[in-house]
Amino acid sequence: MARRLMMIRRGLACAAEYIEGAEILADSADQRAQVLYAVGGLYGNHVALDALEGLVRSDPNDARVVLNGDFNFFNASRASFELVNTRIRALGWTPTAGNIERELAANGAGCGCAYPPQVPAEVGIRAAEIVARLQAAAADSEHLEWLGRLPGRSTWSVGASRIAVIHGDPDCLNGWALAAESLTDIWGTTPPRLVDEYFDRSNVDVIAATHTCLAYLYGDERLVVNNGSAGMANFRDETYGVVTRIAAPDAEPLPEPAALYAATLPTGTKVEAIPLLFDVSEWIDHFLRIWPPGSPAHVSYFDRIQRGVPHWPLDRARL
Repeated sequence: MARRLMMIRRGLACAAEYIEGAEILADSADQRAQVLYAVGGLYGNHVALDALEGLVRSDPNDARVVLNGDFNFFNASRASFELVNTRIRALGWTPTAGNIERELAANGAGCGCAYPPQVPAEVGIRAAEIVARLQAAAADSEHLEWLGRLPGRSTWSVGASRIAVIHGDPDCLNGWALAAESLTDIWGTTPPRLVDEYFDRSNVDVIAATHTCLAYLYGDERLVVNNGSAGMANFRDETYGVVTRIAAPDAEPLPEPAALYAATLPTGTKVEAIPLLFDVSEWIDHFLRIWPPGSPAHVSYFDRIQRGVPHWPLDRARL
């Protein structure tokens, strides 16, 4: 059955089952944290999950963790799917759904990526093939019901700042309005005025997103931060993942690793991009057992896993 589409601001379309609405964030009950990690795009990388657990343990504060979607993707064997989801459920963190979790739970016919027209069609075709294989690996798993119950967002109070942790954009779980390409001259489709409207309608100081998979930090007195991918390389000639760390003014600093870039709000709340340093060789060995050369995930992502994103150097991430 074809999905019904509803038009969202400035001609952007969102499938009905992915519509969320920025105003819902304004009315959402907040959880509290002294330090909050927003970790999107783990992509089934259990080696990165090992590193994430170690990073959170090393934080000297009482840190909370939101896995804001797409913590499944490359884990398309039954053993890998069960391993990742069993571990996440046992950690006591706050997982929220991305489009991959939504498609898994609904047994959808695509990836739910909602790629805009600027992205080549074959990218979406391969992503749908990856999800189809993931669905086959997850068939009848007890985790599917749990995935289907996950919310698509959460809101937090960190110090005197209000934080929205989402997957795509405030109106659409898989929206691209806050993609780095949309905010810059790569596509130039989201003007600053629309970003201001998102903040006003959401009543937040920080929007922490992930879906569009390029890491950046945007703004001054109000911030949009995208961690890109926790489980995959993010910058040219680099192979580490990235997570977002949001810390209250009274929080102790993270001993290591040093932030890649950061900004401090007028309230004193600090927003940092932290490298997630996992064993890339171990992950590549595992990845190749599931996704050999010629497979859709290998064609789309293996070069990025090994070499980073050619057109996105680290010094471009502070928008």
